[in-house]
Formats: sequence, C-alpha cells, structure tokens
Amino acid sequence: MSDNLYNIEPQEFAILERHEVGNCITYVLEPISKPTRCPDCQDTNFIQHGINQRKARDLNEFNKLVGIVIKGHRYRCKTCGKTWVDTYKSIDDAAKMTNRMRDYIIDQCLKTTFTNIKKELDISITAIEKIFAKYTEEMEGQRQIVAPRILGMDETMLNGIYRGMYVDVENRRIIDITSDRKLRTVRQWLALLPEKERTECATIDMWGSYKDALRMEMPNVFIVIDKFHVVKHLNEALDTIRKKYTATLTDKERRHIKGNRWLLLTNSEELEGMNAMRLQDILYSFPELEKPYVIKEEFRNIYLFSKTRAEAEQAFEQWKTTINDYPEYLAFADTVENWRTEIFNYFDFRFTNAVTESLNKVSKEISAQGRGYNFNVLRAKLLYRNEAAKPAKFAYHEPQRPSTGVMQDMTFTFMTPFFGKKKSVEVGAGTDIDVLSEQISEIVEIRQRLGRINRYANKFKYWDEPKGDK
Repeated sequence: MSDNLYNIEPQEFAILERHEVGNCITYVLEPISKPTRCPDCQDTNFIQHGINQRKARDLNEFNKLVGIVIKGHRYRCKTCGKTWVDTYKSIDDAAKMTNRMRDYIIDQCLKTTFTNIKKELDISITAIEKIFAKYTEEMEGQRQIVAPRILGMDETMLNGIYRGMYVDVENRRIIDITSDRKLRTVRQWLALLPEKERTECATIDMWGSYKDALRMEMPNVFIVIDKFHVVKHLNEALDTIRKKYTATLTDKERRHIKGNRWLLLTNSEELEGMNAMRLQDILYSFPELEKPYVIKEEFRNIYLFSKTRAEAEQAFEQWKTTINDYPEYLAFADTVENWRTEIFNYFDFRFTNAVTESLNKVSKEISAQGRGYNFNVLRAKLLYRNEAAKPAKFAYHEPQRPSTGVMQDMTFTFMTPFFGKKKSVEVGAGTDIDVLSEQISEIVEIRQRLGRINRYANKFKYWDEPKGDK
C-alpha cells in the first residue's frame, strides 16, 4: 500500500494507482482504516468476506476530469451472520460522486446554467436537477421567515411571467417569491406568513390583488402606494402626449427630437451639464411640449416638497386645475383619485419599494439563464444564492481563501476547499438583496470563463488499467 494519501477531507484513502489518459485522471484507492466491531452485535469476531469496489466522480484536477475507483472490502460477522461493506464520510452510501463534488455542483447551480455544469464536469442534466432539487427541499425545510415591520410587495419578471415578490424593506431582504401575483396566491401567502402582527406598513404598486389580499388577511396594516410606480404612470401619460405631438411633425423636426425622449422623462434634478442644455433646446424648439413637461415636474414636486399629508393633497388639488387640456393627465388624475388614500398615505409613512429596483438586474440574469427551468428552480436561484436567513439573524457564507490547490478558469481543483466559515449578522429575516446584486455582477465574467472551459471539455471514461503513455 502506498503511503501517499488521496487529498480529500476527511483523509480516508491511500492511493494505489494513478492513471492519466488524455483529459481523464483515474485514482485507484484503498481505505486506510477497517472496522473493529460488527455494526449489529458489536462483536469483534468477524472476517473479511470479499471485495466491494466502488466508482465515483470527484472534482476536476487542473481542468482534467477525475474519477476514483475504491477497492473496499466486504465483511461477515461470525457471531450474528451480519454482512456489511466499508462506508466513507467523504462519499454517501451508493453515491456516484464525492460529497465535495455534490456541494460544488449545488454552488454552481446557483451561479450558472445546468448546461455549463454538464459541460464542465461531464455529468447528466438529470443528475444535476436531482441534486439541486434535493438541496432546494432541504433549504425550504430549514428556512424560517417572519413578517417584517415594513412589508414590500412588488413583482419580478421570470421567464416572461410576473411573479409576486415580498421584501423586508427596512433590512433590504427578499422574504419570498410566488409563482404569480393573483389574488388567491397573494392571499394564501399572507395567510401563512408567521407573526403577521409585527407588520405595521405594506408598500405596494397599484395592483388590486395586493390591496385586496392585505385587506382580507392583514386589515390593520397601513397600505402605501409606492411613489415610484405613481411617477411611472405619470411619465407614461407624458410619453403618450409626446408621441401624439411627434406624429404631427415634419421629417426635419422629427429628426431634431429623435432620441431625446429620455430627456423629457428623466427627473429634472438628475440632468446636468449638456443634458440639461439639450432638454432646454427641445423645450425651446417645441414649445408645445414645454407645458406638459412642466405639469409632470409640478406633480413630482408634490413628493419632493410636501411636508404633510394635508399639504400634499392641497397641492394635488391645485395641480388638477392645470391639466384640463390633456386627456392623458386627466386619466392619470382619475387613477390617483381611485388610489387616493393609499397614495397619500406615503406622507404619513414614508416608505417605498425602491429596494426592489436592485433586484431588476438579478431577475433579468436569472430569467436569461432560466429557459427551460421550472419556477421552483428559478425561485431557488434567487432565494438561495446567498444562504437564507432565520428570524432576526441572517447567516451567510464568508468565502475562505483556499489554503491548498489552485483555481484555473474558474474550475475548482480537487484540492480546493468549498465552503468557508459562517458568520452571523443581526438583521431581519430574508435573503440579502445587496449581496445578490454584488454576486450577479460576477456572473458575466464567470460565464465567459466557463465558455473557454466548455470548448475543451471531453467525455470522461474510467481507466481501470493503464493504456500506455500518451
């Protein structure tokens, strides 16, 4: 037996042989310890009763596919007749891959596509799906959430469908995602939300199902319409006016205004330098757009400068006297009236759903990866990209720098440790939105590197006998 130990934790195997052929490496291993007692009767009177050979996959080594062949043993107890085989902490019973390879696959499932993992490790999509489904089930069982003080209810687009998004606004945490935002779905989610009495305020967009579900399940909650959604409808009204006016222009005039739509819709305080000058040029050259633009900004001033609810409502009444010439603004004013209580609740409880805007790039990236994925996979990729929280205590993984091994083109070698130490931080329940945003910025680079790996990936074969040097 060789004294060279296979580099895996815990160290359980001695290396008998190592075969490297093409893009494949096979280690022939033997367990370094043997049982001392029968697992049933605990007697020491047992004998070795044959060989139990197992084959399993392990993490890539320097971008080469790795397989291990374990020359284990079978035993029989002379006292009770029990037979058993060697078991290992680094490989689950009957598993065809090491535990660290399984954990690496789970980690990559949260970061990239199943197809990329298949190409990198040469394992089937079905196997990847089963591993990730089991992981998701375990995380669901461990995940504990409570109702936040400020509940944000919004939507996110996944695979072309609007999904319900539930957020702890104060602590910037995703609480949950539902398959849709229909009344029945939203109401059911609210009904099952633990400790609902903790919630004082809910911020929503102008989606009737959110309001109705809250009234049914959490009638004492203060409902606030997100101001950014109100301004979004305001901008849509101005854009409709712009389109109608642009249709009346000559080709020369249309070329002048072309490409400047965003100047009209951008908040005035966000325009500086040349952009502010370009806006003034548009308003000077097309005075018919100046009044609609000013009306839009005057409504925004209600949010910017009103200090009380009464002041805001008075400003709104004054604003309505300026819009009679514009059906689009009249329709917008009707929408505000229909949601008047919830819209002006903002001036009593100044919270918004702005935190969910940070999720847009995350959702787009996940959805782009998600062609062919079911909702449960997409949901897990959002919720579990960093570790889900327990009530009032969010635990996340703080990456540990590898002490051994190397990393080349984002392929972990067989020596690289996977999980780092955990660090707990006192915050609200949920999944950290800011961490998600940081992580998603790395995905494009990872995908590019994996693309290079994919071009050189080959099918893996076990080489139980050396085929000669090549």
